[in-house]
Amino acid sequence: MTAPIVRPIPYMDESPGSILLRASSLNGWKSVRYFLTYNTGRTSFNSIIALFKNTELWKDVTKQLGIRDHRSLPASYKLAGFSNQGPLMFMGHPIHYSYLRFRKPAICPKCIDELGYIPKLWDYSLINICTKHKVLLTNTCNHCGKAISWNRQGLIICKCGSKIPPGVKVKKGIKAAKCFEKILENDNHEELLLIQETYSLLKGFFETWEIQLPKNFTYLKLSLGIVESSPNIVTKFHSICQTLANQKGIHPRVSLFTLLSSKKTKIRNFVRSVLIKFDSKTINYSKKIFSTSKTITKLQASFILGVSDHITVRLIQNNVLDHNPESRPMWKVKVESINKLLIKLNQPSIEMNQPQNFVSIAHNYTNQALRMKMHEILQKILTNEIEHKNFKISEGIDSLFVNVVKKIKKNNDYYTLSKAAKICNINYAYLKHVINIGLIKRVTTYKTTNRLVYVYKHSVNQFNQKYVSGSAFARSIGMPFNNIARKLMGLGCKPVSGPGVDKGNVYIFKRTDLNDLTKESILNSREPVRKKHFIKDESSMLLTEASRTLGVSYSKISHLIKHGLLIEKNVSISQRVIDTKSFDDFVLKLNNKSMISLDDAMKSTSETKNEFYRRWVHTGFVSMIDLVLNKFITKKDLYKIKGFKNEFVTVIEAAKISNTNKCYISNCIRLKKLKVSKTLLNNSGNVRFIHIDDVEALIRQ
Repeated sequence: MTAPIVRPIPYMDESPGSILLRASSLNGWKSVRYFLTYNTGRTSFNSIIALFKNTELWKDVTKQLGIRDHRSLPASYKLAGFSNQGPLMFMGHPIHYSYLRFRKPAICPKCIDELGYIPKLWDYSLINICTKHKVLLTNTCNHCGKAISWNRQGLIICKCGSKIPPGVKVKKGIKAAKCFEKILENDNHEELLLIQETYSLLKGFFETWEIQLPKNFTYLKLSLGIVESSPNIVTKFHSICQTLANQKGIHPRVSLFTLLSSKKTKIRNFVRSVLIKFDSKTINYSKKIFSTSKTITKLQASFILGVSDHITVRLIQNNVLDHNPESRPMWKVKVESINKLLIKLNQPSIEMNQPQNFVSIAHNYTNQALRMKMHEILQKILTNEIEHKNFKISEGIDSLFVNVVKKIKKNNDYYTLSKAAKICNINYAYLKHVINIGLIKRVTTYKTTNRLVYVYKHSVNQFNQKYVSGSAFARSIGMPFNNIARKLMGLGCKPVSGPGVDKGNVYIFKRTDLNDLTKESILNSREPVRKKHFIKDESSMLLTEASRTLGVSYSKISHLIKHGLLIEKNVSISQRVIDTKSFDDFVLKLNNKSMISLDDAMKSTSETKNEFYRRWVHTGFVSMIDLVLNKFITKKDLYKIKGFKNEFVTVIEAAKISNTNKCYISNCIRLKKLKVSKTLLNNSGNVRFIHIDDVEALIRQ
């Protein structure tokens, strides 16, 4: 391992791959890999890519190549967080590593001839055009037909030895590329991340429906237009959705689901402005049946339908929407079923005498209004039992109107629950269970004028003829009903409902099974043998004993079993039993001295629960151990937090130290008087940290 003879001086805006290529070619090597093997001892090609993401590794390699730190470090990509898979700092912006060209670079040979190096700007995958020469960036070699890699002979020399030619001249997308380059030069991270997300969503949109980009448009130009809500782009997407509806029979809300389900408000507002154009027009859908095996999440389905997640679950449970049975229940919804429902609901308007919003129908509990569940209304619309008016496409099915169903007044065909309970000789509360298991049919709520629950008279009479409760049968033959159910089961009579059958409170028997029984035969019968009692052994213990030992409630022990922290045994006794070994292991975890509870950790760091979770747990800086009864972190993680807090402070803490406020510190960061040294990523907002020395320097000023 020897230092190279020629040592290149890095430029401020140079790509790290360019530095390695220049060092390799200037010293006469045919590839970067051989050059690094000889000078640093690194043989794997993957280690070249690792150099771009690992600042310490880059620093070590460039030092061995004889390049000083103050010149090499500006070219490297520093981690914006603490995770190796997290974002990297690219030109002052936190960019996810998947958006950077680590494996397949793209270049403009004309610019390299003029500059003598590869600018860092081209490492960003959204940059595809050289705005100076108005050509596409080249990413393949015309001679060998392979993609260009960083492991090649020179800046514009391919691995095969041929010169890389300039890209194809373009006319479209140059203005958008220049605009995007200006955004990269600014400090507006949110705008850049918004464009980046829009870019990826657009790719998904065009790839999902297998359509080509419109003429004179690029993904970048469309992304900028969506962010700015350009009327021209709105019109273009309206025509694309219209074409998909006419040719493939896809509803506009379904075709735009990738953009519609975005978390960014600007993207959703753009989609809304596209869908508003469909509100005043009738769409002619293709007669061909749209069929696809594609599935989406229930959250995406909620965005498409324009309803809450809870309503979507109800629609899946009641088979209004189809879901993938192989996936977890109600997680993957079939796009075809959503499209079919929306097209059915979006039929041409009809005149109605008493139009009523179907959401208000479901939520209105007054005696005068109609009361139906949402899934019931949609089921009746699909079967043409209820007339409906097409909804506003921009608002979703919440804006659907239906014709008020005529109510049927209470008549002699119905019984109230109290009257039905008296006729059947069963408890009023248990009658509800009988209705739920389908032995007695309930009257649908929209057929009655008030909020009382009714059952059909013929259904009650049929139940009374076929079934009888154990206590009612005992009264009919004039004997006490204590243990009557157990005696009947001892004679071979099987109950159709009861505690051991369907978790009911009362045993129900068939009358045909009891016809031949007399009082004497029942009194002389033996009760069935009860379940065995628990015999204590070393490998098992009762849940009640476990709850007493830990000093918690019985339900807490059940939660521990549900989360897999305790193992329940299947035994033929009435009590619940757990494995002793799993209980001992759990107690050892609770008493582990290398862990500290979250409450003690918060007291040690003098932080509130909200601050601790936001700064350390939700950012992944420390790993939380959830044992249901309590939550813990390791003491090593606690020392890690304290060490971090000794060097860095948050914006709020910096304001307290400097006797200022949060806005003043934020303005200092914006004006570059203060530098954000570390950023921890959090879904609810990134947490910025400033070095204490920088805050003290600001105070001295």
